[in-house]
Amino acid sequence: MNETTPIESKRDALRWFIENRREDISFEQAIKQLRFAMHGDRRAQAMLDEIAAEQAH
Repeated sequence: MNETTPIESKRDALRWFIENRREDISFEQAIKQLRFAMHGDRRAQAMLDEIAAEQAH
């Protein structure tokens, strides 16, 4: 059975929100809004940094 950790689940959820954003929302806008929504969650902020860095490459 393939079990994911809570951290992997959160990263997957953040990626899902970004990938399934409305067409009129840019990648950068999606990251910015998720940063705002998750402002108290340092781990989520780090995950968003990682996702943004992946997109930049």
